Amino acid sequence: MKTHHQMNQYLEELNQHLFALGESERGKIITHLKENILNVLTLNPTLTAKDLLHSLGSAKQLSNAYLISKGLAPAKMTEGRSTLKIFTIFLLTCISLIILGVSFLIHKFSPFINLDSQKGKVSFFGDSLIFTSPPNANNLGQATSQSTQFNGEQLLDLNSIDSVLIQFDSGHFSVSQSDTSKITWKCELKNETDSANTIPTITKEIKSFHLDFNEIAGTICQLQIPRGLHFSLTGNSGSVTLSKIQFHAYVEMENGEVEWENDPNRDYKFLLNITNGQIDQFESSDKADSYKVEIKLENGSIIHK
Repeated sequence: MKTHHQMNQYLEELNQHLFALGESERGKIITHLKENILNVLTLNPTLTAKDLLHSLGSAKQLSNAYLISKGLAPAKMTEGRSTLKIFTIFLLTCISLIILGVSFLIHKFSPFINLDSQKGKVSFFGDSLIFTSPPNANNLGQATSQSTQFNGEQLLDLNSIDSVLIQFDSGHFSVSQSDTSKITWKCELKNETDSANTIPTITKEIKSFHLDFNEIAGTICQLQIPRGLHFSLTGNSGSVTLSKIQFHAYVEMENGEVEWENDPNRDYKFLLNITNGQIDQFESSDKADSYKVEIKLENGSIIHK
């Protein structure tokens, strides 16, 4: 059968690129992937094996993404792809299989991928892969051979600056209130090879302050934002924790999880939107002094701590 031939050819190539793994682990990966491909094709008879395999990317790209998630060196890339882009391909591959298969069974998205912001794990076809971990406040100042810390702060003139805009590609961000007019960031990379750059790009405009973490792969940061500002955090994939904030907040991601911790002495107006995923119950206020919290996710969850 042509479908099986195309699939087996792809899986054989994938198996060859995963040579750095043990035979047992390679067999497990190939078996799980094969089962899921067949399930998706069964649930969607109009989908061809060729189109589905194309959506996964090449066998080499997929194998490199898996090896990187295991902390292993990938095969040398000849297409100039960065580690961050490979991880994005890996995550989107999982999402593609989820959407194609599960959407034919239920209306509400129920992911194969489970982003665990506490343990820093992503589940892929039953395997738990470590991708990032929330920062430990006790460890941020202690550099080790396996991690790199980078901190920074900026005094803001709150008479002229009214917004803080932050961009990232992937990572974990814990956001809380600053007791001063300084914005601070305490960040960590678990693996020194995750990124050659550990300095976010800083840009100041007339009324806004910008931090760009796009070139820092898999960063884990604690952010403190001055009270009363408009805060914006936009990225591709990751997890965000908002804890007892006293400023307006906007968060937008393609894939991930946002965890909210309420300040019982403050009122919030929530505008929450997810295309595929789940949202916990939130009590929204229409009071004039409420802080506006807007969260948009394509895939993921918004949970109440």
